Amino acid sequence: EFQELANARGLAFPTAHTNVVGMGGFLLGGGLGWNLQKWDISCRSVLGAEIVTADGELIQVNEKEHPDLLWAIRGAGPGFFGIIVRYHVKMYPMPRAITKSSYIVTEEHIPMAVEQLQRLAKEKDINAEILGVLKHSADIPGMPKEGIAFIVSVIAFADSAEQAQKILAPFAASPIADKAHLKKVNRPHTFSELFEGQLITDATAPDRTSIDNMWTDNLGNAVLKMVDILRESPSKRSFVITVWGVNPSKRTDTALPHFADDYMSYYALADKPEHIEPNYLWMDKIKATMDDGFAKGHYINETEFVRYPEHIKQCFTEEGWKRLETLRTKYDPQSVFHTYIGYS
Repeated sequence: EFQELANARGLAFPTAHTNVVGMGGFLLGGGLGWNLQKWDISCRSVLGAEIVTADGELIQVNEKEHPDLLWAIRGAGPGFFGIIVRYHVKMYPMPRAITKSSYIVTEEHIPMAVEQLQRLAKEKDINAEILGVLKHSADIPGMPKEGIAFIVSVIAFADSAEQAQKILAPFAASPIADKAHLKKVNRPHTFSELFEGQLITDATAPDRTSIDNMWTDNLGNAVLKMVDILRESPSKRSFVITVWGVNPSKRTDTALPHFADDYMSYYALADKPEHIEPNYLWMDKIKATMDDGFAKGHYINETEFVRYPEHIKQCFTEEGWKRLETLRTKYDPQSVFHTYIGYS
């Protein structure tokens, strides 16, 4: 709704990639939104807020008033010690030619696609967003019934069709396009149409068991590891999302820090109740593998709090975590608000 209202006025905002995610929690946890390589992580577009504190006072938060809280609401997530009743955010001109190309390769070509994406992510235009999804091939119409498939989607947030095609041209000229089993190239989109093409991944999805994630500077090798792990998933509907060349800014005025330039999240889905416990064991294997040399940090909005509470602290730098706890003592000395799950 927010995106539609903004678009009708010629404006846009880096909202979540699915249209079922509410703005409040999304921004409080940081927010990995559309066009994030150009517009940055969404909480960095938060200019201020109105907050009810633990003692019931309504205060204004911005760069001049309570700037320490402005830092905190840009990424603190569900452990925040106040109630945000209104945000003030920076808006952006609506891209006039949002254009998407998608390529789906079979498992045998995934190493090639990974190698190409490592190169293309470094060379791409800042207005290009690269999303890669690992899925069981049988879950994709028109694909082989065995193995893992890799869906590579590139979205150009351009101001003209010509600019969009220029942005997408390096991908169309790459071996990924040549080896694609299925492809759709240079398709104009609205934001509403982008939403329709996304997998539903939020916590209200009835089939979701668990989700976890990592920031990494070794995404290529992580993807190759995940191909083998995904093959063993209890449900064939589980999947992995990767974001290449995010390159978030290294701003220090947000609780959400910079860990690495690439991102991966993993989703365990259940077709039936019997899948749930095996799904958790499957996620344990992913965690053990990715925590061993791949993960540089985590993103609090897509972290498995209950099973891996240690990942919450790893969503912040050590200095940032200490600063949040100091602010909690200052603004909520009586612990009116719950802290993070697994912490007291």
